Amino acid sequence: MEELTKAEVYEAEETPFDKIKEIYLRLGGVYDTDPCKPAETPAEAPIVFGYDYEGSLQKCDFCGEGECNKSECKTKLAYFSHIYDGDNESNRSCRTGSVLMFGKTQAGKSTFIECIRNYSSSRYDIDESLLGTGVRSKTREPVQLVVTSNLPAYEVFDSNEMRIDINALGDKHQDPEDYLDALNDRKTTLRPVPHNPGTLLPFVEITFLDTPGIKDTNGRDVEHAPKIIEAMARMKSFNLIIIIINCKDTPSISHQLAFNYYSKVIHTFQGHHSNIVFLYTHVDYEKCHHSNIEHLSVMRLQHKAFSQLFRCRGSYNHEDVANASIEPYLMYNIDFAKSQRPVARCMRLMTLRKILTHAVSSPPVALDISWSNLQRIKEIPHPDKLNKTQRSKILEATRILDQRQEGSRDSSDAPAVSSKCSRALEDNVIGAVDGDRATDLSTYGREDWIGYFPETIPDCSGSREEADGCSDGLDSGISMGTRSERTL
Repeated sequence: MEELTKAEVYEAEETPFDKIKEIYLRLGGVYDTDPCKPAETPAEAPIVFGYDYEGSLQKCDFCGEGECNKSECKTKLAYFSHIYDGDNESNRSCRTGSVLMFGKTQAGKSTFIECIRNYSSSRYDIDESLLGTGVRSKTREPVQLVVTSNLPAYEVFDSNEMRIDINALGDKHQDPEDYLDALNDRKTTLRPVPHNPGTLLPFVEITFLDTPGIKDTNGRDVEHAPKIIEAMARMKSFNLIIIIINCKDTPSISHQLAFNYYSKVIHTFQGHHSNIVFLYTHVDYEKCHHSNIEHLSVMRLQHKAFSQLFRCRGSYNHEDVANASIEPYLMYNIDFAKSQRPVARCMRLMTLRKILTHAVSSPPVALDISWSNLQRIKEIPHPDKLNKTQRSKILEATRILDQRQEGSRDSSDAPAVSSKCSRALEDNVIGAVDGDRATDLSTYGREDWIGYFPETIPDCSGSREEADGCSDGLDSGISMGTRSERTL
């Protein structure tokens, strides 16, 4: 019998089923008629890694030992021997799913994908070149990525070999200092949970659609929108839609309008938003102790605000959020920090496992990709088209103000415009929005909603002359709302 190398075994773990079947048959394997019955001995499994179908012992492809009788090696083998029941696909142990990802640029979509790949295969090293820099958008086109995994589970043990319940870490350590010590304990050990030899290993195959970041740093949102819609239509259905948000970002009106747009696109595609979940990235686990009431309260309010955008097809009613009359979507929190102790790393890995399990456990929601519906989606106005008009007006106003300043340096009555104000105008043009469409939370009690969906128009307050200079330029036909930006 041809000996299966360790490399081929690993490759088979992450290979579509047709390839797995090909490898298995090439090695002389047969498929048991009862896919739920594990093969526990070489006689019951014509080929088990480490054995040929005549029962003679070979070098184990998993651990490399010549006298291998380990249950985990046999379990892996039994899994492959029962992966098919002939051509009856209903007996496959594989579950499939598709996931759509949306998020503001630099929210961590690419980092999330890389962490998923690393979780699914411990041999995969995160590719730093694929990650955002924190300054420039990285993903420029919608990209499909297929990830296969056997959904490994992990657990942590302390120095006394006692298992640590990571889900009850805060309950066990009521004191914040004790919680931090437990979270950063160097003497803990992270281990994979042993698989039950009497059951098949889970195996999932999930197709992710990664999309360019919303509020692209190069201002290409309008260009990206039809590409994203086309990529969604090609997928035809999604088990899960993940809205990825950097919890450290302060949501703005431009942020709100961008999500308004895609909320309407999703609703027009599938008629509802039932398969949406939120993933908050860059969450500092150290701040998540139940005693940190202020931090947790801010996260809850932020999540409620974003949930309403999708619950109500892009509309936002501040009073409903304040009165808690909406049902927030399911949310996950994750910390991507590289230097993590075993407890925090286990939290991250198990969060990834929960998300993948959620994806394959949710029924797929079909998209309406009829020509008439695609036309309706095409007619949904993109907020950035309006913004481009506003940007050009603001830049033109800035140019006029600069020229006026250059030509009037000796005139005492000429309105003065500081370079700081001019830079503010130019730097903030991406956030320019129509005042009527950009209602912000300050209208409904700014003291209670500090930091949520603030206005994004530059605040040119300063000297009287500086303010007059800005208002003079902006009054030339530019609709900018009722006032300039104040930090809420």
